[in-house]
Amino acid sequence: MFKSWLIFLIPVAALLFGAFIVLNSRGVIEKNTFFALETFSSPSPSPFLFEELTIPFLRSRKYKSTLGQLQKYSENGNYTSYLTSYNSDGFKINGLLTEPKGQRPAEGWPAIVFIHGYIPPVQYQTTRRYTAYVDFLAGNGFAFLKLI
Repeated sequence: MFKSWLIFLIPVAALLFGAFIVLNSRGVIEKNTFFALETFSSPSPSPFLFEELTIPFLRSRKYKSTLGQLQKYSENGNYTSYLTSYNSDGFKINGLLTEPKGQRPAEGWPAIVFIHGYIPPVQYQTTRRYTAYVDFLAGNGFAFLKLI
């Protein structure tokens, strides 16, 4: 019985510890027969494709940008809208910034950035559409940046 356990344990030990021993015909370990197996390092994992698009990666980045010049576009009793832009990773991003009327809070207005999917430029104009949303949000004290 001991021999059968030993036969089982030897391959397991070889896998776990990278070594093996030699048994003689009676199942007894031969002297000085401990051999180390050559070990190979595991291949390094493949790079994580599109890692730079994951939320953890994007959170770890540093972002530096400022709004460009504010060009007054329109004004009504609830808000003033400005055409503006900012730089992002070398690209100029245009948008329409809407600021509520009234005394600006010390910590600034709560803000909403409106990002939509692709709309062909011939069908989309920054200053049109979504006006009901802008009217409601700005009328309730939210700054609103609608990106082009």
